[in-house]
Amino acid sequence: MVIVTSRNPDAQAHVHQCLARAATCLGRVEEARSHMERAVELFADAGEITACAESHRQLSWVAEQQGDLKAALFHAQRSLAGHRAANTPGPRTVAALTAVSWCHILLGRHRQALAHCQEALAGPELHDRPYLAADVWDSTGLAQHHLGRHSDAAASYERALALYRRAGVVQAEADTLRRLGDTHLTSGQVEQARSAWTQALALLEPLGHADSEAVRTQLEALTTNPPCR
Repeated sequence: MVIVTSRNPDAQAHVHQCLARAATCLGRVEEARSHMERAVELFADAGEITACAESHRQLSWVAEQQGDLKAALFHAQRSLAGHRAANTPGPRTVAALTAVSWCHILLGRHRQALAHCQEALAGPELHDRPYLAADVWDSTGLAQHHLGRHSDAAASYERALALYRRAGVVQAEADTLRRLGDTHLTSGQVEQARSAWTQALALLEPLGHADSEAVRTQLEALTTNPPCR
């Protein structure tokens, strides 16, 4: 157990934040959550509204990893509220909007998710931040997919893919390709689904990623048990 001895709440908060990140990297999610919760409290005590808001967003991600989706949404919403109250520069507010939309998707609230994505896309902050913009377009596509708007979803995913490629984020690109394949398959576009999943597998295999086997199974299923047209 790590004991933080500084009497400065802001300094203590930063230490807990660093410890949370280290615990996350080690897969010790429960410990990470405990440190992030303490960081939130200390930043609030210190009057550091922006830092508190960012800690809420990180805490949202940690709660999601634990499957605590209601808590994840709560902290994402607190993050967004904090950034708005502090008039935080756009990118952090957009990241909070994206976190809220993602939590809504996970909870099956796809209209709410899409509304937050559209708000994020309406601002100018994404023009020179391809990775952040890609995250918003990916979430937009997933919300549209669940709302039955498959052609819109495919277009949103393509926007996300172009931006992930520009940013050089291979893992995220593969994740979006998998979702794009799902949308194509739902629309009855089997060959397009095969192409998307093949591209995803080509990205994941060199990484030795655990999802490679799942994608390979999907591709094999298209061959051995093709869907009815």
